[in-house]
Amino acid sequence: MKKQDQTQIYFGRNPVLEALQSGASIDKILVQQDLRGEVEVELRKTSKQRNIPFKKVPQQKLDFLVKGNHQGVVAFGSPIAFYNLDDILAQIFENGESPFILVLDRVTDVRNFGAIARSALAFGVHAIVIPVNHSAEINHFAVKASTGALWRLKVSRVANLENALNQLRTFGVKIYSADKNTGSIALHSIEDKGPKAIILGSEGQGVRRELLKISDATFSIQQTEDCESLNVSVAAGIVLHHFYLLDLQL
Repeated sequence: MKKQDQTQIYFGRNPVLEALQSGASIDKILVQQDLRGEVEVELRKTSKQRNIPFKKVPQQKLDFLVKGNHQGVVAFGSPIAFYNLDDILAQIFENGESPFILVLDRVTDVRNFGAIARSALAFGVHAIVIPVNHSAEINHFAVKASTGALWRLKVSRVANLENALNQLRTFGVKIYSADKNTGSIALHSIEDKGPKAIILGSEGQGVRRELLKISDATFSIQQTEDCESLNVSVAAGIVLHHFYLLDLQL
């Protein structure tokens, strides 16, 4: 891998604020539980504006993470940049292409996320959309699992997946959700082409009910009854390959 694998760590109030003001790509911000005042307000406000995970943690955790004067504030740099969903869609249409978006709901395992990104790149996905909370950390482990695919894909981190899906629909994007239990159609029977977003959920919980309700269609992957569920990264490869083949027929 050609790029730096190590995660940049910023600690101390001013260094973290300066990193944010400079536009550095940040994976998450950790703040000491009892921190109060202007700095805490500014960090919380900026993290919300930029869709950066913001967590209050005990001082002991920060002491363990940083061997220095952290002043109750630690931020972890991200090895990738994050993109605005509107900008991604505008670029896709400007290039004369049809959007192919992957939405991940509560996929928290770093290595699964990396493997999914690898399949997404292989099968023509333009961007991956993830929520600010309840999503895998995008660190050097994720990049390694993706074999560098995350450096080539666009990732959009959003505050609310429901809002993001409604935003996609205003661009004429059809929403499909994978759901083993209530999938109304079999994956192999889908023949629709054109703008689309595919939602995949975690193995244990699947796609949230709120997202299923606003989907245009739900589907399932046909499989034997011997296996309760597929690993989400395996399912992603199967699903994305199917839609990739449909696009080849355009």
